[in-house]
Amino acid sequence: MRFAEALQAHQRWIRCNLPGIDTPPGMALLIWLLQNEGRARPVGRLYKEVRSSEPTMRACVKAFADKGLIIVCLDRRDGRRRLILATPKLRERVADFRHRLGSLSQASLPSKWEENE
Repeated sequence: MRFAEALQAHQRWIRCNLPGIDTPPGMALLIWLLQNEGRARPVGRLYKEVRSSEPTMRACVKAFADKGLIIVCLDRRDGRRRLILATPKLRERVADFRHRLGSLSQASLPSKWEENE
């Protein structure tokens, strides 16, 4: 597959499977979830640690939740707090994402681009 087509297919896959990670706030949410290694964390902590506005991050959280990538639930110890937890579906999507990133390097560039290497 040619690189341009592979890149377009990759972008379509991202929009369908990892919504918003093509934006800085969406990528920040994904990184935050990965850094928490599957542990439930308070939503408020996300808002403090990520350098985006709360409304922007709320939209990212909603997009991930709507796709079933995360669960937002009440903290059993403190009913005022909400927790974010990555789902097995997110773990699957991240594994697919890593595989797709690796396969992009196998796609061929146009011959004129390769002459400069």
